[in-house]
Amino acid sequence: MDTYFFYPDLELGQQITLPEEEAKHLKTLRVKEGDILNIVNGKGILAKGKVLSPNIKNSLIEIVQMMDTEPKRPFYIHIAVAATKSNDRIEWFLEKAIEIGVDEISFIETSRSEYNHLKSDRLIKKSIAAIKQSLRATLPRINPPREFKDFIKKYHSDRKNQTKHGEETLEIQRFIAYTPTDKNAVLETCATKNAYYLVMIGSEGGFSPEEAHQAQQSGFECVSLGEYRLRTETAALYSCMALNSINRF
Repeated sequence: MDTYFFYPDLELGQQITLPEEEAKHLKTLRVKEGDILNIVNGKGILAKGKVLSPNIKNSLIEIVQMMDTEPKRPFYIHIAVAATKSNDRIEWFLEKAIEIGVDEISFIETSRSEYNHLKSDRLIKKSIAAIKQSLRATLPRINPPREFKDFIKKYHSDRKNQTKHGEETLEIQRFIAYTPTDKNAVLETCATKNAYYLVMIGSEGGFSPEEAHQAQQSGFECVSLGEYRLRTETAALYSCMALNSINRF
């Protein structure tokens, strides 16, 4: 069965009861006693669960096998994006980025950001749905909103230029989507393979000149995402796609 279910704490041999929101799919898929389900925990583990009871309100699944299915990739993608006024647009980006491959998403509050009260519970639900849809086993890290100045302070190049990722040590490459002085400075040519990438995407109005200057002073490189103006969520997704492509070829 190619459908994935989600349960955060898995142990071999344990018997679990799926939350009703997950268990409702048992009826939709016509799951029967004795069927084997794929269950992920969001931490890279795929488990096989034997259905002891397919009852939606009181399901019972025995974990009969566990596999570490997603070894760490030799690169790391962190997209920091200004939240849009419409939650739908941010949720669309979140879902698509997870399907394509993203490791961490941060939300930044810039001088031109539109107010948005992000609902973390809803974002987590959307993230879980996205990993199940794309047959993944790992949830990306979703960070709460942080003011621009605090964000760049945290990721200032003076603090560190390398980071551990599993057993690998990756170079940190910092980018801000802002019209560069060098017209050839596009993300695809500035980023090199196998690195920790941090890309900041502004709101519809972009970053202010002052913010771009502050980012450059903190070690971020201004890059273009192409000749056309992109919406916030499109620019964020484009960055995610470009960095994944760089590491595939």
